[in-house]
Amino acid sequence: MNSFDALTGYFKAPVSGNYRFHQACDDACAVSLSLTDPLDPAVDPLDPAAKQEIMNRASHSSFRNFYKVDEEATIGSAFSEWIPLLQGEYYYYE
Repeated sequence: MNSFDALTGYFKAPVSGNYRFHQACDDACAVSLSLTDPLDPAVDPLDPAAKQEIMNRASHSSFRNFYKVDEEATIGSAFSEWIPLLQGEYYYYE
């Protein structure tokens, strides 16, 4: 079986820039990422409490559908918005 209920971890940005995340799923799914202001030392990007939902789909996607937008109107986008990340910083994802 190649499935799991939740995937959590940390993403380390290899270079500073804008990143766009993609998802495909077999049922409803969502992706969250810690989106913090790097100039605000009071918020730790490694803290799961800092996570914000960046993608949400209400139903399954077509098999390996990372690029098609034909499903977007009915079940949500397979793409996140562009998100600025800093080189070498770790970001919690779920």
